[in-house]
Amino acid sequence: MLNGTYDVVANTRIGDIKAVITLEEKAGKLMATAKARGLKKKVEGQANGDAFSFKGEIKILKKTLRYDIRGEVVENFIIASASTNVGEIAIEGVRR
Repeated sequence: MLNGTYDVVANTRIGDIKAVITLEEKAGKLMATAKARGLKKKVEGQANGDAFSFKGEIKILKKTLRYDIRGEVVENFIIASASTNVGEIAIEGVRR
């Protein structure tokens, strides 16, 4: 089950970034809300069992970050990787 709120750490090239991600699967759609460093982003993605994916872009300090995130929830753990235009990002966390 994907639904839940997760405390995660994204390992980026500028260091680890702590974030809170909320996943909600409803009527065949997966919505995610990510909060980190004062930013909040809500996106729609896809789910297949315990696997998920999101693709899009976000503006950060006048720059556009394009991302393709793929991951899964295993019991109370979330594990994902993000391919971005600035490199790969590993994301891991635990359900609250």
